Amino acid sequence: MFRCFTLLVCAFAFLSCNLPTPNASKKIRKPKAEFLGQPEFAFSPDGKWIAYLRGMRDTATWKSETKSPNVQDYWDSAIAFSPDSKLLAVGSREGTVVVYSVPLYQPLFSFRSDINAIIGLGFTSDSKSIVTASFDGSVSKYSVEINDESTNTAKQWPPLFQQAKKRRELKYGREKFALSPDRSRIAVGDGERIEVLNIDDFSNIKSLPGGSIDGGSLTDLRFSPDGKHVLSIAADVVTSFSIDDDSPPKTFQTTNIFYNTSGSWCQNGEVVAVFYFGKNRNFDPAAVIKNYMVIEFFDFESAKSLGAYPAHPHPVAAGKSKILLSPDESILASSGGDSGLGDLQVRLWDYADMLKNLDGAPPPNQKELEK
Repeated sequence: MFRCFTLLVCAFAFLSCNLPTPNASKKIRKPKAEFLGQPEFAFSPDGKWIAYLRGMRDTATWKSETKSPNVQDYWDSAIAFSPDSKLLAVGSREGTVVVYSVPLYQPLFSFRSDINAIIGLGFTSDSKSIVTASFDGSVSKYSVEINDESTNTAKQWPPLFQQAKKRRELKYGREKFALSPDRSRIAVGDGERIEVLNIDDFSNIKSLPGGSIDGGSLTDLRFSPDGKHVLSIAADVVTSFSIDDDSPPKTFQTTNIFYNTSGSWCQNGEVVAVFYFGKNRNFDPAAVIKNYMVIEFFDFESAKSLGAYPAHPHPVAAGKSKILLSPDESILASSGGDSGLGDLQVRLWDYADMLKNLDGAPPPNQKELEK
């Protein structure tokens, strides 16, 4: 009897020592809020709205939704707010730009930018011009002047509009576009090269390597908060390049990478977040469903990993997922997890809480995520 009791005590002690601690749990956590959206979304500069290509929600409750009246193929589109948060520009793969009022999401006017898909766009600092980058490698600037009353009505307002005031053809830059926080610079790039340009006249500020090790595509491109660095997110590697000096680039190596999809600067540039397809321990390349999506954080100065955070149980098509930090840095938004209807889950995470619950070990396999 005593021997059996001793064995039971030992067995219990063994199991207790091997139970995971709560902080080491690698299940998908519960976000602050979530809804069906699209891969492209944006926070308004005033922090009051999050817009995606088929709707807009207020950031106070995340529940009040205004649906977009006119969006076509949102999988190949770009989206951007004006600096005053009163306008929202949406670019399509057909080369059309539609400008909407905020928060009514009512179309004010539209124009044809290029015959190729628009890969990115943004307003100038005075909101009087829109810069677009197209898949053919061109960048263009369009001048628009809009009566302030037009943003408060559902009726279309004919703006004073001029076709491409400035245009430049580039050899590179067919994949991703970025606008600096002060709206003085743009960056366009692909796997071979990134061009940083002055937004006023498109003069070249600096040419950078594309960032990809094997010549693969770029999946995201981001300026640092101070506009002095460009974060290049390629499928195989994530690199930060300095613009204003010749400092060597920094590489951020994700723990269990299958495919990098997006990145974001956090904490005023002190932290870099990378969104990627994780790879389970029994990875089968033919079974894409076994992959999952994770966000990993890095200290910018040392380029060392701070830990990973499982965010979505299923991946989507390469390059069609994104992370973005809200202007006040309280919310990190991520898109992923195909719903089967073309829409994606947009999940809103408490950024401070994420950093408190990072996993230092490599992310889990699919079965662990589904528990």
